[in-house]
Amino acid sequence: DVSKCVLATHDTYLKLYQMSKPVLPYEVVYADEFQDTSPCVLDIIMNQAAHAKIIMVGDRRQAIYGWRGAVNAMQSVTCEEATLSMSFRYGQGIADVATHILKGDMKIMGRPDLKSVIGFGVVDRSKPHAFLFRTNAMLLSEAVKAIDAGQKIKVEIDVKDFVKVLESAQALYDASREYSAPAIKAAMKKVKHERILPYISWAKLVEEASEQGGEMKRLAAIVECGEAQHIIDVLERYRAPENASVVYTSAHKSKGREWKQVILAEDFPSHY
Repeated sequence: DVSKCVLATHDTYLKLYQMSKPVLPYEVVYADEFQDTSPCVLDIIMNQAAHAKIIMVGDRRQAIYGWRGAVNAMQSVTCEEATLSMSFRYGQGIADVATHILKGDMKIMGRPDLKSVIGFGVVDRSKPHAFLFRTNAMLLSEAVKAIDAGQKIKVEIDVKDFVKVLESAQALYDASREYSAPAIKAAMKKVKHERILPYISWAKLVEEASEQGGEMKRLAAIVECGEAQHIIDVLERYRAPENASVVYTSAHKSKGREWKQVILAEDFPSHY
């Protein structure tokens, strides 16, 4: 009976797992990216404290999943703290900028044998380089411009998933512009992605996007500016070229990786 079906997303069975009060058979539990932990996952982890040592690693300044309900779980626990303040991936030039951005809360040290140069216009774009973006929406919007211009770039996010998100967002927007009940119902049937399904109207999505900013706000702007269909068309035709010298990726996916040349996109807040 379809009328009795209930949508079960990844969050659904994660919540069911939490409610089962699992006991993980480990002596030590390592929790990474703890600044982006949902209350549900935090509860699962902290329930292991009776029998296991818990080691949490995170940085509140790298939080990017607030729009998914993530919280800075490190504020919710009391424990011994240690700071990782030296990087082996970059030289002191980048370390000094990081220290400035952190407003002196922590002095970052770079590798003394690496010379890092920062500033505007220092990247030689004729050589391999990477673009780092804060949001997937901004990344793909800029990637489409590059593809339209004939540039061969590698896009390092789930393109198919973003197309589905954009299609659902466009359908929700279309429903808001219809006047007859049958037309509204037909448009709403096309809203299928789990990120868009919770919104009962386009106005609700825009309201929440305005409060949260970031990914959802950029997504709403793409739809309202009439760019959605063109982006969908380009991305559906997109095929990653072999040995692309230019990489478009997100800050999240860039963690732990290295490039000789990096350009920060415009969706990062400026500290200059």
